[in-house]
Amino acid sequence: MKRFSHFCMAGIFLTFMYVPLILSVVVADKEVSMAEKRKLAKLPRPEATVESLVRFPDLYETYYNDHFGLREQLVVLYNFLYFNVLRKSPLPSVTVGRDGWLFYNAEGVLPDFLGLQEYSLEQFETWRRVLEDRKEWLGDLGIRYLFVVAPSKMMIYPEQLPERVRKKAGSPLVERLGEYLRRHSAMDGFLDLRDDLLAAKNRRQVYYRTDTHWNPDGAFDAYTAIMNSLKQWFPEVKILAESSLDRTTVSHRGDICITLNLTSIAPEKTVAAVVTPSCCSESYEKIPMDIRPAGKEAGNPDYLPVRNGCPGAPLKALVIHDSFGLFLRPYFNETFGQVIYSNYIDLKDLKELLFREKPDVVIDVRVARHLPGMLEEDPELERFILEKHAANSRDVRLVLDKENGLSSLGLT
Repeated sequence: MKRFSHFCMAGIFLTFMYVPLILSVVVADKEVSMAEKRKLAKLPRPEATVESLVRFPDLYETYYNDHFGLREQLVVLYNFLYFNVLRKSPLPSVTVGRDGWLFYNAEGVLPDFLGLQEYSLEQFETWRRVLEDRKEWLGDLGIRYLFVVAPSKMMIYPEQLPERVRKKAGSPLVERLGEYLRRHSAMDGFLDLRDDLLAAKNRRQVYYRTDTHWNPDGAFDAYTAIMNSLKQWFPEVKILAESSLDRTTVSHRGDICITLNLTSIAPEKTVAAVVTPSCCSESYEKIPMDIRPAGKEAGNPDYLPVRNGCPGAPLKALVIHDSFGLFLRPYFNETFGQVIYSNYIDLKDLKELLFREKPDVVIDVRVARHLPGMLEEDPELERFILEKHAANSRDVRLVLDKENGLSSLGLT
């Protein structure tokens, strides 16, 4: 009996040792890991150079680590045990909160919530100038500009975070930027949605429990806050009443669950909302542009701006947004006579479209983690503003070339 058990142990050991190796040879390589939601390393091909031969062992090790047999199944098992037994996230990009709440914490979300990101006064002043330049340039074209920041889920549901995180909450960038603008700017088109959504959550859930985003109820509360801000400029605009929404209960498996590849997390019950009666089109019209977005979005076939709207309604709007803006589309579609959405192309690359379409308002809405990216400088726009002011006053701006230092200090 003892000898039999030794044979069994040896058999199990050899199985775990050689089966993954055999499978890695006979099974075709995958390009993407569905368990980890990422591209896998490709088989390296050494070249007849010293550099290539030196790098080959490390590259092959990376390749093998991504493709050894049963890897996908073992990752799923590891995620399941880590989450369900230890009640922790198997991925550093996710924080497991209380009562089944999951929080995305990558892309600077957690440091921003904790107030750990440091920004200089010069940086805040640059951002102030960027916003005021956009407002002035668009104003000269007869276009209003509303800059909207959607809060991260941590900012609205801090009580669902682990105690060790919650008690260290600090001042996020959106709060500090808003305070700087109130003190140093006449910018009247800056909208921080935190207060509106914190008030709304006292009535109902406004973010998904297992997803990064606000739910349709939260999106409607954000829509209402945005439209109330637009009322100061466009009194004629009609805001959808909540009674116009046909709300139903549905099951939803959030994007964080998908990231963790955890089917063991039950879909949450949430709301779906449809505006009735609807006056907009069921489909979107693509708007051709001679430009492609940068980075990973360049390969997305849906990068082109699209158009919808409610015939007969007032105003034409251009909405620049990220994934949070997708939840606003059903409400904007029913509000504006025409509304153009740009999901991948930013304002600095939409000038041709602006000249052609002549919207009444540009609404730039993104989640807080994208805030620094929303405020990137546009040299062409700044040059236009400088030349305009130079023609009308003696004021100048000093520009210091970061590469050449003080020797290149000059007037522009």
